[in-house]
Amino acid sequence: MSQAVMPVLIVGAGAAGSMLALELSRFGISYRMIDRLPQASSYSRAVTVHARTLEILERIDPELLQRYLKLGTHSPGYVMHFVGKDSIRREIRPGLDFTRLQSRYPYLLLNAQNDTERLMQEYLHEKYQQQAEWGTSCIDVELEADSVLATLQNPDGSEEKVRCKYLAACDGVGSRIRQKLGLLQEGSDYAGTVLQNLDVELHGFPDLPDWAHYCMGPGHFLMVVKLPGGFFRLLMSQQADQADSEATPQQVFSDILAQHFDGISFGKTVWHSRWQSVIRLAEHYRKGNVFLAGDAAHTHSTA
Repeated sequence: MSQAVMPVLIVGAGAAGSMLALELSRFGISYRMIDRLPQASSYSRAVTVHARTLEILERIDPELLQRYLKLGTHSPGYVMHFVGKDSIRREIRPGLDFTRLQSRYPYLLLNAQNDTERLMQEYLHEKYQQQAEWGTSCIDVELEADSVLATLQNPDGSEEKVRCKYLAACDGVGSRIRQKLGLLQEGSDYAGTVLQNLDVELHGFPDLPDWAHYCMGPGHFLMVVKLPGGFFRLLMSQQADQADSEATPQQVFSDILAQHFDGISFGKTVWHSRWQSVIRLAEHYRKGNVFLAGDAAHTHSTA
């Protein structure tokens, strides 16, 4: 076992961990950032970067901000589409108008989460010669008087004891560190609700592609957003008793889209996920010198 001492250990190299690494880097504070995944995720859970985040990125470095503005779609806001039991379609256009925001960035920046994280990680490497240590897990933590002793498992299976002044648990909704420290969560489930993501090519989408579209009807909610790269993100919330487990995701999404739009056909499917949505909030964000951040601390419905 080797010994190491450092100011900060970041566990988790996703959005929360990467943003913390950026802030520590620009203030000259040493750290290590580890992630148990073998490599950065190629999939996208979130798809929007809001105005306040863009302002924070500008504060870090205007050049970094420009990378985001160049890559993402500048969406003016949301169009709301409704269909009733009578099958009559109604719209509110715009339903949410982000051009009225009192910000230098009065829009939604539509961008895949994996690209959002990739830009931060590339910038960290180019500007500060810092990068995540992929395939490295934190398997145990011990609180000390004014520090934290962490046990890491490296990609080759070897273990390493690391003593740090502070540990930031950015390791997601199932945070192992939160569980090891016994930090309790309060929460609830959206009982009987099933959510699904589908990233897919849509042919013949008849509405404005730079707007986000919210489609609501009896027993369903559907978001339609076109992302850089040419494919669309579809996010659906359905009552569980209406979700046909035997139907393919393409069939389920196609049937709901057809209630709101005509003439759409599906092309290549990029990614699909299905999950039960939950609300989780840790009772405390800190124990000793360990801090919870991001989904490790709080989780809520994407809808």
